[in-house]
Amino acid sequence: MGHFRLNLKVIQGYLLVVLLHGFWDGLPSIISLFTPSYVAILLAEIIVGFIGIYVLFKLWKEAKKQGNENIMNSIH
Repeated sequence: MGHFRLNLKVIQGYLLVVLLHGFWDGLPSIISLFTPSYVAILLAEIIVGFIGIYVLFKLWKEAKKQGNENIMNSIH
């Protein structure tokens, strides 16, 4: 049965979600100081979306590398 564990990866994940949510809420207001609001909303969604996709891509590469290392270790 799984146990609740609070470790560095859990804290980092939580902080990432908090940061992305803050960007999602606050970035349109900041960008709208320089552009019309409809452009600000679109730019903010694109920026937050790219950040999220970048993070997912990096995590996927890390998991793939770790999986390959586990396969290599099990062979030897």
